[in-house]
Amino acid sequence: MAVKAKRTGTPGGGNLKDAIMAKASELWDAHAEEVLRIIKDSEDHKVTVGFSSDIDCSESAPSITIKIRFSETFTDTRKVQLDDPNQGTFKDVVAAAEEQPKQKKKGRNQSAIAEATE
Repeated sequence: MAVKAKRTGTPGGGNLKDAIMAKASELWDAHAEEVLRIIKDSEDHKVTVGFSSDIDCSESAPSITIKIRFSETFTDTRKVQLDDPNQGTFKDVVAAAEEQPKQKKKGRNQSAIAEATE
């Protein structure tokens, strides 16, 4: 037996914008002192402020949730390149070659030059 699709509401464009802007303004008014305190107290006098809106039209009457987020921003990053696990390495060969005594040569390709002149 088929289930009838739930009727959902779709807010009007202008009404939606006005509602979001009004609630964002209320949030700013409620937290402006805290944001300004962070700006004043921070070393670089910067703060990141973000507003987000969640529009839920799953019910017959749409609802909108507006959030404010602010904080001093600090970022610390570390990056390391690991060996490819699917690629073989020559670490053992290089280590063995480094352990062998090195022979001093007088010039490049001396044996090739000697053979060519003969």
